[in-house]
Amino acid sequence: MSELTPKRRRLETEDAEASVNGSLATTRSEGLWLDDGNIILQAEATQFRVHRSMLARHSVVFKDMFSMPQPDEDPVFEGCPVITLSDKAEDLKQILSVFYDNFGSMDLSKDIPISRASIMLRLGKKYDISLLRDEALKRLRQDFPVTLMEWDNSYEGHCGPSLDFSFVSPSQAVADVIALGLEEDVSTILPGVFFYYIVKTSLEDIVLGESSLPHDVRMKCIVGRDRLFIHLRGIVNNWAGLEAFMDLEYCTRGGLCVQKKTQLLRELEHVFWGDNGMPFSLASISDLPFPAGQMVKDLCKFCAASVEGCYEEARESIWDALPGFFSLPRWHELKDFDT
Repeated sequence: MSELTPKRRRLETEDAEASVNGSLATTRSEGLWLDDGNIILQAEATQFRVHRSMLARHSVVFKDMFSMPQPDEDPVFEGCPVITLSDKAEDLKQILSVFYDNFGSMDLSKDIPISRASIMLRLGKKYDISLLRDEALKRLRQDFPVTLMEWDNSYEGHCGPSLDFSFVSPSQAVADVIALGLEEDVSTILPGVFFYYIVKTSLEDIVLGESSLPHDVRMKCIVGRDRLFIHLRGIVNNWAGLEAFMDLEYCTRGGLCVQKKTQLLRELEHVFWGDNGMPFSLASISDLPFPAGQMVKDLCKFCAASVEGCYEEARESIWDALPGFFSLPRWHELKDFDT
């Protein structure tokens, strides 16, 4: 029986060599086939010859794997174990490029496409690569935070490098973030990203568009959109009968401001629910479009302050209710995989 072992190992080495040389339809990675590498990773039909020490340095999973004895049955080529992974070749290439080329491959001081953030999170989570996983999470949470103040800051450019949605349509990019949050259990970003999706996507595109979102997720968006509109309509109806909204008693222009109340409410309703059927984007009062924004500026000091106060309370009520619109747990109940 002992004579079979060398023969078996020799055949396995020949198989691995054939695979590396292409007879089994595999190719060497351009740029990541290192002559002094001591391990070969295969993803799809592409093989990468790299260093165990580099993998172990960045990935807890690989570090633990290398600390354990490897089975004799594993294929070997030129003394390098060949490990087959289930990842896409292009995804693995991007991750390995970061290990070896650092900022030459991915400049983390700049915005990154959502497609790259997705790779960073998926593989960073799978292989416990904290640098990539945590960087992707930081950007996702920065763009889709859990507080209204952070939401305002993120869209005023106060948070540094973020996600870049310019490589695809905004609607598709946000749909990709929804899918990522659901698949990778990053629940805290979901209310914000669902909201952003329905703001950027028409009802027709939600229902009939080419988005990769499954039917049940699209239905969640449609129902959430309807609940948001009901909430917005309730806000405007409440303002119509609210004395604190442009109180005649405190108007310094003898009630002239209050005479414009009905017109202002109509314009604010257009802001909340535009003629194009798209919902309110949670814009701050300083960013109100014309003519609503100008009408508020033209009010007396006290009437303007009352409108601004009511408007801000409305934004906060919308934000607090946001998870419920999409049948998600309350803000404080949302948990991510790493918390």
